[in-house]
Amino acid sequence: MKKILLIGKLNEITQSIYSYLQTEFSIQISMDNIESVRGMVRINKPDLVIASLVGMDSSYSDMFIEIQKLCVGVPLIVIGTVNEYRGIHGDMIQGRVEFLERPVSNEKIMTQCKKHFGEI
Repeated sequence: MKKILLIGKLNEITQSIYSYLQTEFSIQISMDNIESVRGMVRINKPDLVIASLVGMDSSYSDMFIEIQKLCVGVPLIVIGTVNEYRGIHGDMIQGRVEFLERPVSNEKIMTQCKKHFGEI
């Protein structure tokens, strides 16, 4: 089973994504701080990382740089508004990053995950 690390604040949006994706994938949720992310990456070795940007700002840019160092070659999907994406300096994130603009359906997120895993 493919492993996904879901990063974000524990809110309704993150819970909804988790509940929907867990039917097809092994999902681990990490709080939105560098130490939590480091620990979860070391333990779980994800095949895909999803980050919900709700409540994140420029102070989270370092966390995304760290994710890319820890998860070389692992795709990253970020979900948020255009302003949230700009707020974390999303244009500076290197590598395999996909931005999904909120509001986005859980079905669309599932489809994107399956595309990354070659299931579609």
